[in-house]
Amino acid sequence: MNWITKIEVESAAIDSGRAAIECSVAHWRQLLTATKREVRAHERWRVLALGTYCALCERYRGADGGECEKCPVGKIKPCEKGLIWPNASLAFDRWMDGKISRRQFRKKAQPMLDLLESLEEAKDCPHTPQN
Repeated sequence: MNWITKIEVESAAIDSGRAAIECSVAHWRQLLTATKREVRAHERWRVLALGTYCALCERYRGADGGECEKCPVGKIKPCEKGLIWPNASLAFDRWMDGKISRRQFRKKAQPMLDLLESLEEAKDCPHTPQN
């Protein structure tokens, strides 16, 4: 797998809100299609499902980590609607630790990709940054 790099994440985060969404979508698509072998081939595989490789986190989180409410995902408040991101991240860890199957991981992580894709498609959505 040709994983998205930290440099690409940072570049998308700086470029625009739209670029950050597109990069985040691509990242979660990679996570959902990767095999364990592909994941473990990544030098920092333990942090792949954390904000480290999320261009939206990089763009909106802020130096103190407290700017999530400015993120279009944070504005939708997915944590109040079924804990979308935490569930996806936890499922990734459980899959990699052999506690759940790949199918179970994908079932838990798909809502995160769906949410990001809805942002990508919602050109006029007030939660989607246009700059």
